[in-house]
Amino acid sequence: MSGHSKWATIKRKKAVTDQKRGSLFTKLVKEITISARMGGGDPTGNPRLRLAVDTARDNSMPMDNISRAIKKGTGELEGVTYDEITYEGYGPAGIALIIETATDNRNRTVADIRHIMSRNNGSLGESGSVGWMFHRKGTLDVPVSAAGEDRLMEVLLDAGLEDLNSDDEHYFTVITDIKDLENVKKALDDSKISYENAKIDLIPENYIELEAEDARKVIKLIDALESNDDVQGVYSNMDISESAMSSLNEERMVVLGVDPGSLNTGYGVISQSSGVLSILVCGVIRLNPRRTHAERIGEIYRELEAVIDEFKPQRLALETAFLSRNVQSALKLGQVRGAVIALAMNQHLELHEYAPREVKSAITGRGSASKEQVAFMVARMLGLSLPPKPFDVTDALGIALCDLLRGESRKAFLPAEKARGGGRSWSQFVAASPDKVVR
Repeated sequence: MSGHSKWATIKRKKAVTDQKRGSLFTKLVKEITISARMGGGDPTGNPRLRLAVDTARDNSMPMDNISRAIKKGTGELEGVTYDEITYEGYGPAGIALIIETATDNRNRTVADIRHIMSRNNGSLGESGSVGWMFHRKGTLDVPVSAAGEDRLMEVLLDAGLEDLNSDDEHYFTVITDIKDLENVKKALDDSKISYENAKIDLIPENYIELEAEDARKVIKLIDALESNDDVQGVYSNMDISESAMSSLNEERMVVLGVDPGSLNTGYGVISQSSGVLSILVCGVIRLNPRRTHAERIGEIYRELEAVIDEFKPQRLALETAFLSRNVQSALKLGQVRGAVIALAMNQHLELHEYAPREVKSAITGRGSASKEQVAFMVARMLGLSLPPKPFDVTDALGIALCDLLRGESRKAFLPAEKARGGGRSWSQFVAASPDKVVR
């Protein structure tokens, strides 16, 4: 039975938060389309497609989206043709990296990958330079609450189990040959043992253990690569020492930003560690207008309470009330804000309030910036390929960023702009990419 891996624990937590990102469906659609093109549109006779469809279902992708992706792959519907390209290279401290992509534009993708690597102390290598260090395996995670080690060994030995890894106190990781992954899943299903994250993985022969400084650099590089829509997966031979893990956990700051509304309340949770910004979760609490105002306030309170319980922010940042000619609207908004403030106090969070103009100034440098400008800069600062939707989400993320930027140097959070020698203006962005503007 294999030993403990700190990086494996971080990867599992990252997978949960990455599932909150809007790019997840894009990556899943690409995998379904490619799988159907290569092996046919029937999941029962195409193991790769079956795994892709199962993953999409696990992440709540609508069946209509799955069906369309399959038909685009088989040619029943017109669609984009994606090429699979694998890049190999090295990250900080000599960590080996394999980057799997699916793209409709090879030149764009290689340029993007090379730019991300060079900007984050990495470099691309020749084909085969690090691939020999990794083995492609089937993996899945079984919660320790679902079955013990002895029970798993009993159920899975004849199904193709190769290794059982205790890399997390809450999970066992089952490792098997690719061809046996479906047998392992069936054996667990038949034994009514729950599992998560079934996938094809690249596992290194040996790991390199890093201390905190180098680990931060590698995590930052991997996050930047995974934020690119063309990147389907990033694999490394990094592990993290116990002392580095403790240091990284202590340095982390997590802020919940809230854009209050009586019908739609936006929220976003952002973490910052050593200048690296990451979205943990974001969304909109959409309320039924037929419910009473008191019921809607209660729902906002409960939904945000659940977010706090899961992501453990230290601070809550809230937009201040705005002036309105409609007294009833201003009163209702004030009541929503009061509920959010009460929640922050009950959860013992630091509470910071910002006027809309203050948020805009912190994010864009102009207090009179438009919502589109704020959305563009929020996306840029968080390494997103597209501005978040809708504006309720963008505003909430902007409020959280404003709180993190307060008292800090903005340049520390804008490595992309610094590396490029200045970014494009909003008008240039709109002219070059009108389809990417959130309206």
